[in-house]
Amino acid sequence: MKNKYRLALCLALSGAVLAGTTKGGVISYDSSSIISYASQNRIKRSTGGTFQRVYMDKDFLESIKSVKVNDETYIKTEKSNSFQTKLYYLRIYEDGNEYSIQFYGLQAGDKVTLETDTVSLKFKIKDPQGFSGIIDPNTISEEPINKGGAKPDPGQKQPDGQAGTEDASKYIKKIETSLRTTTIRMDDDFVKSIESIEVNGKKWKEKSGSGISDKGLYYLNKGDDADGCGVKFAKFAEGDRVVIKTKDKELSFTVANPSDSASFIEKGSLKVKNISAKTQPDPAGKEDEPGKSQGESPEEKDISFVYASSPFKNTIKLSKGKFEKSKLEKLIINGVVQTEISSPSGTFGRDKYAFSEDGELCIRALGKNHTLSITYAGKEYNYIYDGNKLVENKDKKEINYKIKLHGEFDSLLVGQKKIDGYTGGSVSISNNPNSVSVKYTDKDEPKKEDWKKLDGKGSEFTNIKAVISDPESGIVPTFNYGSISLNGDVNKEGTFQIWLEATDVFGKKIISNKVDCHVYKEGKDKLEDLLITDNFRQTKDGKYMWDMRPWRVTKFNDSGKEVNVPKGLKAWFGSHKKDVYGELGFETLEEPSQTLVVGEGANLTFKNMKIFGSVKIIVKDGGVLNLDNSVVFGKIEVSNGGKINVNYNPYNNKITDGASISGQIVLKDGAILGKSSIYSNTNWLGQGKLVNTNDKPVIKVEGKAKIEGEVYVRGDHAATHSKHGQPALEVGPNGEVEIGEKSSLYLYGGGINHLTEVGGDALILKGGKITGKGKLVAVAGEGIERQGGNGVSGTGTISVAKAYIRGGNGKKPGKALGSDKIKFDETKGLTIDGKVPTTYDQPVPEDYWHNTFRPLEKVINKINSALEENKDKPIKSSPADKKETNPVAPSGNKKPAGKQRTHSTYGTSQGGSTKDSSQKRDLKKYIDQLKEAMMENKIAIKSAKFLLENAPKQVAPVRDKLIKLVENANNIIEKSQNILKKLGEIED
Repeated sequence: MKNKYRLALCLALSGAVLAGTTKGGVISYDSSSIISYASQNRIKRSTGGTFQRVYMDKDFLESIKSVKVNDETYIKTEKSNSFQTKLYYLRIYEDGNEYSIQFYGLQAGDKVTLETDTVSLKFKIKDPQGFSGIIDPNTISEEPINKGGAKPDPGQKQPDGQAGTEDASKYIKKIETSLRTTTIRMDDDFVKSIESIEVNGKKWKEKSGSGISDKGLYYLNKGDDADGCGVKFAKFAEGDRVVIKTKDKELSFTVANPSDSASFIEKGSLKVKNISAKTQPDPAGKEDEPGKSQGESPEEKDISFVYASSPFKNTIKLSKGKFEKSKLEKLIINGVVQTEISSPSGTFGRDKYAFSEDGELCIRALGKNHTLSITYAGKEYNYIYDGNKLVENKDKKEINYKIKLHGEFDSLLVGQKKIDGYTGGSVSISNNPNSVSVKYTDKDEPKKEDWKKLDGKGSEFTNIKAVISDPESGIVPTFNYGSISLNGDVNKEGTFQIWLEATDVFGKKIISNKVDCHVYKEGKDKLEDLLITDNFRQTKDGKYMWDMRPWRVTKFNDSGKEVNVPKGLKAWFGSHKKDVYGELGFETLEEPSQTLVVGEGANLTFKNMKIFGSVKIIVKDGGVLNLDNSVVFGKIEVSNGGKINVNYNPYNNKITDGASISGQIVLKDGAILGKSSIYSNTNWLGQGKLVNTNDKPVIKVEGKAKIEGEVYVRGDHAATHSKHGQPALEVGPNGEVEIGEKSSLYLYGGGINHLTEVGGDALILKGGKITGKGKLVAVAGEGIERQGGNGVSGTGTISVAKAYIRGGNGKKPGKALGSDKIKFDETKGLTIDGKVPTTYDQPVPEDYWHNTFRPLEKVINKINSALEENKDKPIKSSPADKKETNPVAPSGNKKPAGKQRTHSTYGTSQGGSTKDSSQKRDLKKYIDQLKEAMMENKIAIKSAKFLLENAPKQVAPVRDKLIKLVENANNIIEKSQNILKKLGEIED
């Protein structure tokens, strides 16, 4: 099955590319596969997966002298496919245009430091598996190496015996380990100038040949093979101190792991210092005899032990001298007495020890915090294994582990199935793991940073399992990859406790704290009874927040009256996870029958909520409503000093995205529309199985309302069949919108590319007025198959300081002013009629808002530039006689002179009805690309769902990305189908 999973994952990940790219210039969405770091020019992008790569500026990459992760020096490797940690590889693509530094095994939170001679570049790893980049952009920093003062010249002679500022790692290029020898590849000039080498204070002898078998010998390779200069030694032991001397340099380090090139050198031990002749040892000094045991005898100094690990055996040795089997009296690991067996291979994973033919003491592998007690020659020695070495534990300190669960479970409903959030079917996938994280520590009084993720991969715990207080509830808690998630079919109402149990390496049972899981019966709880302070959490400012429980409330009360939001309630959370929603009301396309009031003194933010069509929200008498990452299918009615903000963060004064209006906002007398980015998904986002075909305006004005700050409104441009694209704003006969000074109102009618047959009007006046000293922008939607929308239509008056009004493009272009009954009073700016697009035009006009976030800065800047050029030009009270088709000039080269071809979709030229064969070719290519996109995205969906259903544990680290892949792929398939239907390529 593993091969099937691997194949499916490859297909799914290849589909991710399709789901995030523009297909044939037709379909696109906001792709974040490449991160742009605007604050610096070193890092261009980054990618995750099996290897972690950071693409960088070529000059900087080639000048890197030192690479550290969590302050541990990494060594450069020449192998591009090395699966060893603590190495880095400088990667150059074959076309020579992309340069990157490549790692293997980076973890979230790792701190990476890249140093040249002059610059230190630092950043943190956010997601080592991330499709959209692995680096947290907020952690990137750069500072000069000599920030505290002038950096000494590396070549400048330092005082004898003192370390200079030289980077010692530059002398070591690569370390090669084998069963019997170690070769250190070094700087050529350095190797050729080596005069002596000492290990543990004893001078070793240079051998003329490369065959090394005994300790005490080394061989200098001065370029004898293709791998370059280096020094070859007999196998080192853990803890060996090596000093290599030239005439004027002394390079030293301590051996940490003699079997692993990546962790060969102990962290922080690699140093270089300048020396002079007077500090050199006496050349006539005595050398050790090759082949003899090095170091003092146990009788000369207190005995100590070292631990060495390799794929073949794990051994305990004396740090100096030979281990004598007869002197071993007792061996205890993690409190368990070890018993002797004859074969070293039988010690793996067992509480046994054995002696090899060479007399080495072989034991089971040690892990972090394992304890070791050796009684040798009548004396007891105690150690803790930490940092890949034995650390003395004279006081026999015990390690006491703690485990805690962090977070809370989302509430559940009786009868709820697939409670981990994954459901089958062609398009029904929800990103709701409903889990809490699991952390552990070995500290007695832990700080926040002492808690580590318990992923189950380490050697600290066994028998890890999640437990629930009542197994009859139908809920099955499961531990996996550092979290507890919920599965099963819920069949019982109540509050159930969930915790984790594990056995540590010492055999002690560890039990975590307990987290409640609340289960409710749908329809039993009424909103009126739930909105009480006993259910809220109080914050430092005295206000309250409510974590909505149950997560779905369909009943308001028994009386049918309004329900009022408590004045002190400032935040209403459907959940604390993105794309996981609480639900209020029930699905309907009829007029709302339930009313929620945000009244005097109330200032409420909805976060992660779906408010269905049965609900009308009234904001009045100075109350304030904020929508954050929520969707409203019903109505919001604002009046008498009430204020609404959509997608606005008051804490940093920035406009965001995530909240949408799929119903309607109604502004009555005294209404205030504050800083907002309002976009509609009314025909795209359904209420369960209810699908809308709505062309009513996003906002309707029935009284005198005011705009404060920047407000952006865009109608839905999903397919509306014979209906118009959704208008942005309608002002009725008694309606008036005042745009305050330094305020702006941007209106965009629905309609873009091939999604809408008839473009929506940006602004409809039904006897209403637009007034004030602010700015009005009204851009109509496109109607590719039939007609573009009008910038402004109907009857009414516009008297603002400045206005930018444009009709929508289409086969039959829309007008800037769709009527001669639209009057202007001292308004400066410009009006632009729509046009029939040509093959030279961009698919989306440069002044249109086509994503979810507010219009891009470049769009706003172009509109402002056009307004500045026409700041003294009054707008006429009737449609302009002369069409201004290009006030916002597209980027790139100018259009060729002469007749221009229309967009291939229309099939006829602007100048007549003659068919152009090149247009037919373009259309056929376009259709083929759409069909190919559909097929490839279907494969991606099938592969991703196969993994989610059949290999949930294996894909747990990338689960969220697979779910997002399916969502994006489904969107592309649906859009492609709609276009192909309109082109007659497939049947309805």
